[in-house]
Amino acid sequence: MFHRYITFIVRYRLVVIVAALVVSVFFATRIGNLRVIVDPNDNLPQEHPYVIATNEIDRIFGGRNLVVVGVESVTGDIFQPPILAKLARITDGVLEIPGVIRSNVMSLASRKAKDITGTEDGMTVRQLMEEIPKNAEDMDRLKRALYANPIYVDSIVSQRGNLAVVIADFKFGKELQGYRAIKERVESIVNAERDATVRMYQSGISINLAWLEIYSERMAYLFFAALALIMAILYLSFRSLQGMLIPILTALMSVIWGLGVMGLLSIPMDTFNATTPILIMAVAAGHSVQILKRYYEEYGRLHNNGQAVIASFTKIGPVMLTAGSIAVMTFLALTAFPTLTIRVFGIFTAIGIFSAMLIEMTFIPAFRSLLPTPKRYETERERSADWLDRAVQAIARLILTRRWKVIFGILGVLITILVLGISRLTVDNSLKGNFSSDSPVRLDDVPLNAGMGGTNTLYLLVEGPEADSIKNPSILRAMEAVQTYLQEHYDLVGKTLSLADFLKKMNRAMHADDAAFDRLPESRELTAQYLLLYSMSGDPGDFDTYVDYEYRSAVVWAYLKTDSTAYLERIISDLRTIVPQQFPTEYNVRVGGGMAQGAALNEVMVRGKLLNIGVIATSIYLISSLVLRSALAGVFVLIPLGLAVLANFGIMGWAGIRLDIGTAAVSTMAVGVGADYAIYVIYRMREEMRQHGDPDKGLRTTLGTAGKAVVYVALAVGAGYSVLMLTGFGMHARLGFLVAIAMAVSCLAAIVILPAMLYLIRPGFVFMPRAPAGNSIKDLAPPVTPAAGQP
Repeated sequence: MFHRYITFIVRYRLVVIVAALVVSVFFATRIGNLRVIVDPNDNLPQEHPYVIATNEIDRIFGGRNLVVVGVESVTGDIFQPPILAKLARITDGVLEIPGVIRSNVMSLASRKAKDITGTEDGMTVRQLMEEIPKNAEDMDRLKRALYANPIYVDSIVSQRGNLAVVIADFKFGKELQGYRAIKERVESIVNAERDATVRMYQSGISINLAWLEIYSERMAYLFFAALALIMAILYLSFRSLQGMLIPILTALMSVIWGLGVMGLLSIPMDTFNATTPILIMAVAAGHSVQILKRYYEEYGRLHNNGQAVIASFTKIGPVMLTAGSIAVMTFLALTAFPTLTIRVFGIFTAIGIFSAMLIEMTFIPAFRSLLPTPKRYETERERSADWLDRAVQAIARLILTRRWKVIFGILGVLITILVLGISRLTVDNSLKGNFSSDSPVRLDDVPLNAGMGGTNTLYLLVEGPEADSIKNPSILRAMEAVQTYLQEHYDLVGKTLSLADFLKKMNRAMHADDAAFDRLPESRELTAQYLLLYSMSGDPGDFDTYVDYEYRSAVVWAYLKTDSTAYLERIISDLRTIVPQQFPTEYNVRVGGGMAQGAALNEVMVRGKLLNIGVIATSIYLISSLVLRSALAGVFVLIPLGLAVLANFGIMGWAGIRLDIGTAAVSTMAVGVGADYAIYVIYRMREEMRQHGDPDKGLRTTLGTAGKAVVYVALAVGAGYSVLMLTGFGMHARLGFLVAIAMAVSCLAAIVILPAMLYLIRPGFVFMPRAPAGNSIKDLAPPVTPAAGQP
């Protein structure tokens, strides 16, 4: 079947080439539709209780797209008229940004920052800083009022007084689209206030995600760096420009097709699929290496360009389809992940690899048959021994002399070390941890966390059975108890806030600021009276961030100085015990917020990862067993892949690389790409055994042909992906490092461990009876009209 198919392609090569180019041009015109957009919701398991709670909190209270702007005095504290004027202008500027949730803007200069005092007539509520203090007396009054309100200490002004912040929240709309837009609007306001008297900082989830978009856009530059590396490896492999040209054309066309589909469907690029072009290019180039290596081998035997194309594709075609199908199925298995961004990455990588398969089975044979025949020096260099030939023949001698103790002894030691490494593996997600210590994100976040309560949020959503449920004194005391527990037991919980804090301040103010009354009102009626008195001189929306209009739902804010989800999981574990002890059963208390969403991702990641690996292993086993017509064959194909996965997790454990949203997909990528290597080796060994039935000769030939090609493919993929280590973004850098390691392990397992086990066990699906003598490919191939200048 393949013989007739390739003969048809070669005969109508011009039509095939033109058709492939037309399709490429069509998809190229759609690439312009691509945009880099980071949506954190795409990373989250939407059915998880933490995510559901966060969505509900955002609906009622906001708080999803926070920005924190810090203003630090270089000398002295921030209680200086010029610095307070800067703070006021930044606050006013932020309030004018389209999409800002005005009721959630908080700073010393905002209307929401209130001073609560008791009077003979009741309660007076005034804005903390209605205007910039003009003299020392007014400034001293402001400082006393501020520090008499513990609510605002370490939330909008630091305890030391040298740092103040503006906290803002945003909703996207027509006038505000994407985190870059938020960052640019805020940055323009902040930059106008920079001078030698202050240090300015920007943090919060919106700023961090904006930087994530910026880092993802750098993939365009890294793509060309990867292209240059792959071109160098291809030239090293073939030592000719012609040998480099075809794989590069194939790789670039595959990338164009894959990105064209994304552009056609208006799928935005994000942190994950921004790396897809590099992966598709590396895989497509690697497949082309296998094809051309076989072409040069057949040309050296047949000395006819057209017949060499037909012969090589007839033999390599089934291998390419099998390996490509496994890669496609493997990446489609990423749809088992509970996060949309990884599912999209898997789908479009699969589309890109499928495109590469189509191009390899159409364009490459057509184009190769149209090119001039290789020069004599090219074929001679292809036959001449180089460093790689010497290396693979050394491996062959090791196997043929049955040095099993050396081979499997070293393997056993390495497996033991890797298993120990897996025991050290931790599951943790930290967005900020992906940025280097000298990045703007970390440089701004560190002083803000050191000086304030924290830039990371955890929410407790408290829902009562009816209106005014939150006014129940026992519920307010329960909220206070949880806040106290968090701040006393966790050093990195820098601040907590809730309606209870404001009611304690009201109670104290109504008792002549007596510290003995710094406690919650004792009855529901007194609570209602305080809230009524507050509303007479305060703004109705002052508590919108903490309680809903009906007082049925409230939220407790906790500010953390870390965004480590492993740390948060310890907190949540304790809350599962503390909350039922404090709240009645008719009240529903749920965990939410950006930190909780990361914890949700952690919870589903291990389960999703195990499911994913299981699905992949099953798919590879079934496809391999079906194609090779042996249940045992699937097991042999899985051996190098299993070692690659083991090495992936083991090295992560020893290197201290956490299992997170980025590294979770590495084993899938390694297996999807590395499956090719085992298929190439098994097919070639089986072919050699069918031709002459000599195991020793078959092993040497297999390693000298398919084995060499596997090394070059692994070099192309590993080196291509290793450029991600230059991005400066931790997630991409770890991805590049781990994929390169996985390619190296898959390659070594395929050319050392797999051949050794095949030679030792001699399974029937490889060491089958020799095929009867018959016509050669050269005899079977029909005449092919050569291109001009070809023999």
